[in-house]
Amino acid sequence: MTDTDTMRIAVAYKRFADNVPMILDCALLRSVKVGLEPVLFLFNGVHISVPGGYERCRFLLNEPEDIVARHAALQKKRDSLVKGKEEPLRAFG
Repeated sequence: MTDTDTMRIAVAYKRFADNVPMILDCALLRSVKVGLEPVLFLFNGVHISVPGGYERCRFLLNEPEDIVARHAALQKKRDSLVKGKEEPLRAFG
């Protein structure tokens, strides 16, 4: 194989390696667009592009208080379990 053939193969591989992620991105974005169109139509009356829209979006995206409290309790329990697992290792390891 000559140097020219090697260079052609390298260029072809580079084009393939560049195009595959772009094709996947395009397909993903198209599917997201198709899935979002009905949602955007439903949220047309939410007025997120007006002054105060940022706060409105934050309110809509906030988790309910009970879920936040449950998450905090589970995190505290997890931290306690991890600490309990590590303590014997420190004592006897």
